[in-house]
Amino acid sequence: MHACQSFKLWRSFPSLASEGRDALLALPAPWFERLGGPPVLGLFWNELWLSLLFLLAIGAVLALFRADDRRPYGVLAFVALQEAWYGAVDVRLLDDWQRIQLALSAVLLLSRGRLWHVYGALAAWHLAAGATRFGGAAPLEWRGYLVFLLAPPAWFAPWRPVRLAGLAAVGLAHLHFSGLGSPDGMYLMLPLLAAFWGFEGGVPGRAGLSRRDAAPALATALALLAALWHFAIPGDVRVTGEGRWTALTPADRVRRRTAAIDIVSKERRLALWLSWYGGPVEYAAEIYEGGRRVESLPRGMVVRAGGRALWNPEPFLSDPQRMLDPYALYTHARRICRLVRPDRVGLRLTVERDGAAEPLRVLDVEDACLLPGYKAFGRNEWIGR
Repeated sequence: MHACQSFKLWRSFPSLASEGRDALLALPAPWFERLGGPPVLGLFWNELWLSLLFLLAIGAVLALFRADDRRPYGVLAFVALQEAWYGAVDVRLLDDWQRIQLALSAVLLLSRGRLWHVYGALAAWHLAAGATRFGGAAPLEWRGYLVFLLAPPAWFAPWRPVRLAGLAAVGLAHLHFSGLGSPDGMYLMLPLLAAFWGFEGGVPGRAGLSRRDAAPALATALALLAALWHFAIPGDVRVTGEGRWTALTPADRVRRRTAAIDIVSKERRLALWLSWYGGPVEYAAEIYEGGRRVESLPRGMVVRAGGRALWNPEPFLSDPQRMLDPYALYTHARRICRLVRPDRVGLRLTVERDGAAEPLRVLDVEDACLLPGYKAFGRNEWIGR
């Protein structure tokens, strides 16, 4: 179910084609930022490739029911690599559940039929999600995350009714989140929970372990480390965004995000302003010459220079929660620096948090063109906290 949702999502993202990337619709992963993202196909060829890949994946899933046939696992590994590749093209595709799917796929492929590895990883991910989000969850959400904390240990009880009750409780929690408008976890987890209904494999004792168990256990440990790494970086990941692109992120408690971008070249300045408070984004784009405003640009207008897109407001207007973020603003500013080499590109970002007396200035950068490279897994000194 979740894989079908993934294919549907990929087809709806124009940023995965070269035309969308050239229109500045994509947000490349931090490790590809300097390259502008990995290579991609054109729109027509990408649509054709996705159709073929979907048919190949369906065939591989059906072939899994054939005994002693390892070829479907190779196809599923290729599909997982394709998902990771698309996540590098536009990192917004790798939300929490997409990353969990990739991690579980790696464990399945490395486990060589020892399904207790997938069972244990499933429990570990629910515990991690509950621990990360329980504290800041909204009133209607915290009960579900409490179940994620309490129920998975019951999966390993010696009594079958207790194990089944633990699985059922987590399944009901996913249905609860689906009713709150977050169905992705349900699409991924309900089929997996159903597959392990009555699972008797258990986790073997120390005597039952072998060297081949090291690879799937290491894959689970590394994925969980990346998901929780943001706790090792000073500051609130919901504000700084540092570590968020591999993280199980806490519930967002930011009420308002306001960003300003100033592109200055000689006597001409393009001033961009965006503010988001949960509804439609407030937006203004104005051109100044010699300190005097000479033009206000329409809301959806793409600014071009030398035939190439210089600024496209569309991703910020359609996805403000993830785009009004230090890394997203940094990435767009650096693109502008590479394309037109302006005198400077100023960045400002202010957030208002629940419970905070005053707004926090997260970005106050005079010239983003002079900033060092972005640290995806560390602290960036130019980001306030």
